[in-house]
Amino acid sequence: MRSLKKDHLIRAIATYKKGNDRYFLFPWAKGGNLQDMLEKDERKLDKDLINWIVCQIVGLSEGIAALHANNIRHGDIKPSNILCDGPDLGASNKSILLIADVGLAKKHEEYTRYRPKITTTRHGSITYEPPEVSPKKELGRLSRKYDVWSLGCVFLELIIWAVYGTNGIKTFHKELNKNATPQFWKDRKVHSGEKVHSIVKKRFKDLKKDLKNLPALAHLVEFIEEKLLKVSVDERPYSTAVYDKLKTIKQDIDNIPEDRFNAELTKLVPKRETPAPAESTNAGTNLATQVSYSIFPALVYNN
Repeated sequence: MRSLKKDHLIRAIATYKKGNDRYFLFPWAKGGNLQDMLEKDERKLDKDLINWIVCQIVGLSEGIAALHANNIRHGDIKPSNILCDGPDLGASNKSILLIADVGLAKKHEEYTRYRPKITTTRHGSITYEPPEVSPKKELGRLSRKYDVWSLGCVFLELIIWAVYGTNGIKTFHKELNKNATPQFWKDRKVHSGEKVHSIVKKRFKDLKKDLKNLPALAHLVEFIEEKLLKVSVDERPYSTAVYDKLKTIKQDIDNIPEDRFNAELTKLVPKRETPAPAESTNAGTNLATQVSYSIFPALVYNN
């Protein structure tokens, strides 16, 4: 992975072994992780923030496309596995988001799959899993498009956070967590198959309505809804196509005049819920990540 040299992929600086366990040593992520940022970092809604988010979205998609091009699947993309490399929490648009836990996620996923009871923790991996892991389906082969769904979930949360603030993202998760399994999709009760969760659909509807005067930004929301969070694996694009399209959307957003952009965003400020005072925190993410070599049946991946 170090040979990929992508700005949004974390690189191990050392490895060591202790007993039967192997450890990877990574640079200290001073800004914590994306989950910390979404829950605690309230930013001014302006073009600078949106530009930063769009840059991170493009960069993260490039990183995943690079992994997939090298036949590596992440399998556990979620905010807590995306680190903020930059200043302390509170200076998010000066940070770079880094995809972490690459290469370790498969072992983690295998362990989770074969436990008698799967966790439903709020920000556990289950939240960002795609519909193809539905209990109604026989789990065996997972495509690289698994990661594309998870990226779509994270990208949607980034935009919700930007437009509606930290309490907006907390409200979204509170509503999602009313289900026993808080995924972005639900099993149909009557018909076979799965569908996008009604709460997710509502957020897409709200965002498209609120961003209608910024068509390029609304287009980004539509792309996430119509392509990344596509229930059908066959209709979901590969990460290379996602990256290429996002670069084009970014160019359109960059071309919006700053005065017009900020004027439209200012109209959205009243929609933000006022956050509670943040507690003092010493943000940061552990240096070492452990890999356990417990033996479980291996999953079979295809391309």
